[in-house]
Amino acid sequence: MSIANPNKPRSLWKSFFNPWKAYFVTGILVSIPLYVTALFLVWIDRMLRSFWPSPYNEKLYISIVSLIVLVFFIFVLGALSHSIFGRQMLALGDYFLNKIPIIRWVYSTVKQVTEAFSSGKSAFKEVVLIRYPHDKAWALAFLTADSNSFIDDPTGEDLVSVFMPTTPNPTSGFLIFVPKRDIVKTMFTVDQAFRLIISAGTIQKTELEEAEGKARNEQA
Repeated sequence: MSIANPNKPRSLWKSFFNPWKAYFVTGILVSIPLYVTALFLVWIDRMLRSFWPSPYNEKLYISIVSLIVLVFFIFVLGALSHSIFGRQMLALGDYFLNKIPIIRWVYSTVKQVTEAFSSGKSAFKEVVLIRYPHDKAWALAFLTADSNSFIDDPTGEDLVSVFMPTTPNPTSGFLIFVPKRDIVKTMFTVDQAFRLIISAGTIQKTELEEAEGKARNEQA
């Protein structure tokens, strides 16, 4: 007399359900960046439409026209920045914007952030590890200044300033001052660290090296 295995129905159910579960999780991971990108495009479209008077801003073709105008405007700015005359004009505009009380704060802050995150003008010196959010955990951060007299003097500590970005959006984060002796330097490049942060730590070392190699080949 054979004894029925009570675990057999459960194992059959798992073998049937697990692939569907994996597909669903993969679908979520794929759809999240698509959804965020779609939200960004919708926001851009609404912003561009707001410059057109009614009823033209309700027309579908206005989105295409606005996008073409925006791309052309960005291209012209990029072309001007590579010419002597264009650099002088941009420097003049930069000078006047920095003279307006409220606008200069917004403009200079955004400019510093964009320069910090651009590959050619990175303000990040090194990729380091710091203890955060407690002394048994490590967080990836960027060293932005080796010393800061404004903070060193009142604390009596040899402090360094680091920027600890958030995942998966590294453009936001926290400015933290930590003792120099408490940071641990890493072998990561800034680009590798950004890729690791954006991927929420899922990307592996070999993938980082391959991606960096491809980027170097494309630039060459």
